[in-house]
Amino acid sequence: MVILITLAKTKLHFRGKVALITGASRGIGRSIACELADQGCSVVICGRNQAALNRVEKELSRRKVGVLAVNFDVRDPLEIDQVFTAVNHRFRRLDFLINNAGVAHPNLSVTKLPVDSWMEVIDTNLTGMFLVTRAALPLMKRGGTIMNNLSIAAKRVFPGSSAYNASKHGALGFTNTLREELRDQGFRERPTRRSGRRFGRRHRGKR
Repeated sequence: MVILITLAKTKLHFRGKVALITGASRGIGRSIACELADQGCSVVICGRNQAALNRVEKELSRRKVGVLAVNFDVRDPLEIDQVFTAVNHRFRRLDFLINNAGVAHPNLSVTKLPVDSWMEVIDTNLTGMFLVTRAALPLMKRGGTIMNNLSIAAKRVFPGSSAYNASKHGALGFTNTLREELRDQGFRERPTRRSGRRFGRRHRGKR
């Protein structure tokens, strides 16, 4: 799992810190949350599937760390503001932001891809990353870390995946821009790219 390997290689100290992970109700996001909790990091797990979030929250509650589970949509600025108000009230800070939420779409050519499918992918994978990051930054101090979970599609093009390709190319551009803007403020901004094998497992499930 690329993102966990990246976390290990950073040699960052997680004990006593606070991390927020979007798309944490299952899969990569859930694994990241468990790994961080195992290392003593309090976690804010976010997703759109309340039942799945409840299961992950129950699992994480066995660790001796703070856990906050929040059901929200990364496409909704009002819900995002409410989330970070809750994070500030509970933890008063945020050390790690992991933008992991994402959706894909059926393999369809540009002429056959519905506009609604295009908008869902762009709004979730790209605009959602921007909205969550913008809301998180006021809670993050010098030395904070932002990790954006991208994909091999941030560098390569896959026919039939126009919206997904566009969202990931855009997310890489956003990540690089953010790095330059935050460089003098002592932030660490890292893109992570999943393998082609994982990219090939397209789905539209909520995370």
